[in-house]
Amino acid sequence: MSFFDELKRRSVFRVAIGYVGVSWLVLQVIDVLFGIFDYETDIDETIVIVLAIGFVPAMILAWVFELTPEGIKRDAETDHDAPAMRDLGRRIDRIVIAILSVAVVFFAVDKFVLQVTSEQPELRGIAVMPFLNSSADSGQEYLATGITDQLLAALDDIRLLRVIARTSVLSYAGKDVDTRTIADELGVAHILEGSVQVAGDRIRVTAALIDTRNEARLWSDSFEGTLEDIFDIQDQIAAAVVDGIEVELFGAEPRRAERLDLDAYKLYVRGEHLVEFGRTDISYVAALETAIPLLEQVVAIEPEFIDGWIKLAKARFRLWQHRGGIPGAPLLAGYEEAVGAARRLNSDHPVVVTWDAYARFFVGADDQQAVASEFERAIEAAPTNPDVMRPARQFVMSIGRVDKALAMAELAVDRDPRCADCWYVLSQILRDAGRIDESLEAAEVALALGIPLEYSIATTRLYRHEPEAMLALGDNAGDAGFLERPRQATTYAMALYSANRQSEFERIFAEIRSRWSETAPLYIAMIYAWSGQADSAFGWLDAAAATNIADLQDAYLSPFFYNLRGDPRWDEMLRKIERHPEQLARIEFDPDIPAVRR
Repeated sequence: MSFFDELKRRSVFRVAIGYVGVSWLVLQVIDVLFGIFDYETDIDETIVIVLAIGFVPAMILAWVFELTPEGIKRDAETDHDAPAMRDLGRRIDRIVIAILSVAVVFFAVDKFVLQVTSEQPELRGIAVMPFLNSSADSGQEYLATGITDQLLAALDDIRLLRVIARTSVLSYAGKDVDTRTIADELGVAHILEGSVQVAGDRIRVTAALIDTRNEARLWSDSFEGTLEDIFDIQDQIAAAVVDGIEVELFGAEPRRAERLDLDAYKLYVRGEHLVEFGRTDISYVAALETAIPLLEQVVAIEPEFIDGWIKLAKARFRLWQHRGGIPGAPLLAGYEEAVGAARRLNSDHPVVVTWDAYARFFVGADDQQAVASEFERAIEAAPTNPDVMRPARQFVMSIGRVDKALAMAELAVDRDPRCADCWYVLSQILRDAGRIDESLEAAEVALALGIPLEYSIATTRLYRHEPEAMLALGDNAGDAGFLERPRQATTYAMALYSANRQSEFERIFAEIRSRWSETAPLYIAMIYAWSGQADSAFGWLDAAAATNIADLQDAYLSPFFYNLRGDPRWDEMLRKIERHPEQLARIEFDPDIPAVRR
């Protein structure tokens, strides 16, 4: 008898096949169970090693022993030709076949059902470049701007599209930059570009979709009609882009442009541009003061236009902030009126929910859980909308969810990589998280993109007791320049202290106390904390909590307070402002934020 026949006679093959089948099933079951409960362990590797080691003794035992109707016997004592042994062998064969069948079914389901449905669809990146105004009349620029914005909004509703925000694409306006460079800098595979030409009441829009990987035109077309047809034209272009990129939409479509009175549309485009980009043209306060009457006209003409009410609310709130943020001011009342009108139109609109929650946080809301729930609801509904993400990040940091704040900031930078403000916010979050080197790197990017961040960078360096940059700024500005602004005066005083310029520090600090004791007690508390005067620091923190608790709820993470954190009174203060870890742990807040992927 050959060795092969002997292995077969002793049921070694039968045992080997059964052992492998059972082992594979065990591994699959464990993998499924640990996946369900989201455990992170190395148990799979351990079990594989144990099963592999166990295979050899299993084969030795199968060679030496045999399973019989009377139990396990040595092979030499077994009559393999007995009818009872043949019946037992057939039963064992059926069991092995059943095990193998289960394994095959499990493999098929895992391979062809579960994996297919769980695969992440490819995220397609696109940049909608500012459409050019080709009209002889430069006053028609707003139409080109409006079409660009509406296309961005329409495409951004498609979850499988990574749409670059307009602050990034606007940085290329008027510049001779090739598509390859733009694609590399923004991380996109597609670019949509076009132009708008108006003559009388006729409009002609030309658009082209470019595959940046080979600079081929996937699609190009021209659309003509009257000015009243502008909304239909926007819808046609958005649909053509989706077809050109071949995005799997799973039943979704680009958002249709809202039909408005043409005069209201013109006013809205102009007002919206001032609210979002006015600080690049004139002072932001002046831009908001110009935008608000325009937007008030919009909602007077189109009272059902929710975006008009939202933008009006944002403009009034921003102006209220920049004028000092005094509770009960008429602007704040006007803001609440606009939010209320928007809420009546759609109480679930994510931007409406966000701005309502943000204002409540800003003035010191008592119910932190309610504010957190509203922010979470808005983030879940519109995770990439900057009007949701930017206000939310400030609150998220204040309740200690640094991981969520970082996820939002990183997503904002990904979607808007040339947005200086996005990089600035990321820098601030990293700074408050104690990641100083990374904070400085992000601030340098924002500085290169156009935000004058010399002061912010100097402040961050001061956290590491490197006062030189702040001293240079303060010395250049002089007392008159820095003392008019409490935040700058505060950091300059702390830099003087860190540099051991004691007499100058005492003089500046005395001036700060005389000027800002009633309106900015938080900054005085910071100076006392930084200079190691804990008793005075806690006294001024109490005054800050009584003046505006929201300021303290936002600033308590500042490294300027690190000297106080070992003091028992720090815990008491955190409890007073509802920011103690035990209190924060009770706030339920866990929004699903999309991962950054290209």
